Amino acid sequence: MTQIWGHLTLIGDDFDLDYVTRELGTVPMTQRKPDEILGNGKAFGHCEWGVETERIDTCEISVVADALMQLAPGAYSTMAEIAKKVGAQWHILFRALLDDEDEYPWIVLEPPFIRFAAEIGAGIGFDII
Repeated sequence: MTQIWGHLTLIGDDFDLDYVTRELGTVPMTQRKPDEILGNGKAFGHCEWGVETERIDTCEISVVADALMQLAPGAYSTMAEIAKKVGAQWHILFRALLDDEDEYPWIVLEPPFIRFAAEIGAGIGFDII
């Protein structure tokens, strides 16, 4: 069975992570700061504020897309305004962990999800592991 999960992350050069949390009224699952030192000794280099779904046993990206929209912190227009104010962009990443070489996720994005991504100004990516 394929496991798919989704990330909704605000990414920018440098912004006030606490401001984003306060404005959205949602505690992030991940936060990264530009000066955070990674395992390789280098600085992370940018800010990230994000939430993510659980891993879901499914072959359909649309199931995870629906779960990701449920995690969206607040009104979509507010999310877009915050991104603009802090000079950042929303990113959506779908990750799929394949258990079988002959199994692939069905990458179909339904109109409600496409509207959601467009309204918040998000880029969409896919990572197949």
